[in-house]
Amino acid sequence: MKRFLKIFLMLFLGFFSIFSSAKDKELEKFVNETKLLIYSQPLKVIEIGDSLYSNEYTNIKEKTAGLLLISDALISVRNYSQALEYVNIAQDLLNHEEDQISEVKVLSRYAYIYFQLDLYDDALKYLKQAEEKNVEVEEEYFYANLGYILAVKGMIYRNLVNCEMGLRYFERSLEAFNKSPEDLGRISLSVVHYNMGNCFLAMDDFESAEKNFKKAYEVAGIFKQERNSLKLYAEKGLANIFISRKEYEEAIKILEELYKDAEKIDDKSLLRSITSDLAQSYLQVENWVAFQEYDLKNKEIEKDLMVFKKEATINALNGIDKTQTFLINKKHTKVRNQILFSSVIFLVFIFLLGYKIRGKRKNIRVFHSKIFSD
Repeated sequence: MKRFLKIFLMLFLGFFSIFSSAKDKELEKFVNETKLLIYSQPLKVIEIGDSLYSNEYTNIKEKTAGLLLISDALISVRNYSQALEYVNIAQDLLNHEEDQISEVKVLSRYAYIYFQLDLYDDALKYLKQAEEKNVEVEEEYFYANLGYILAVKGMIYRNLVNCEMGLRYFERSLEAFNKSPEDLGRISLSVVHYNMGNCFLAMDDFESAEKNFKKAYEVAGIFKQERNSLKLYAEKGLANIFISRKEYEEAIKILEELYKDAEKIDDKSLLRSITSDLAQSYLQVENWVAFQEYDLKNKEIEKDLMVFKKEATINALNGIDKTQTFLINKKHTKVRNQILFSSVIFLVFIFLLGYKIRGKRKNIRVFHSKIFSD
């Protein structure tokens, strides 16, 4: 009977493990398919993410995935204030369940948002924590996470030091993303190539800049949408090459089309950059009316973005201590659970040992009684 129960328990646990793994794979597939919409239909992604988070039947892992979808969509349109709020909620949820992959993603999202808010020291702290946790993640997710971490490091060191330093991290980021089995990880190559293009442009290496902007556009084609913000950024990079070469008329043609597409996606950061480039280009060709039009639009967008940035910075500064406290508490909880588990195992061992000793003593007494009775 005991053997039957043992076999049944092993089969049940095996079936449960397979079912749980299959469910995780389905969730991962669904999330990845949704992420493909981030750069073309961010509002749709937010809607799907919210349905995952709000559904009473979803577990913590599924809710966290929904929150990360929402935050990534908000990051894609540069709404860092709201993105930070959803990352905070995801972090609070992870306090109730151990999930290394989600923890790495949450930490790296914090790092990227803080980088955008010019809080470089805190961004680097989060990246270090993300790297440490990522070591424990299985290879299937390791390289995509590493690529993201290195890309953010490249952006930070480009601003803190110079483009040469940033390019070192961007190249390592490309290597990591290329090793990732995820198509979604490879999409991030577009972001890295775009940043590399900007670095080469700043260094007046137009040939390398053009090569990377074209590569960024090519990789963004995996989305299968005609227009998305990654493609628009890549095209804007090519327009900036024309500006650097003082070919303003060619730049204006590209930027005017980009402005219409950027409005549809409502990417304010992209719109700010485009309107700034258009204003300066029209100024160079002495079209004062067009210059004033785009200069005014640029100032309005800049004002909106400053409001978002102030809100996000206040939230970030208020949340930094809370986040560090959360991470410390999580480590303490993990250690406490390990001690508790070890204590339980030790007590069970002592109990079994005592039970065994008691049985041996009983056998000895029986043996003695037989000897003396004879």
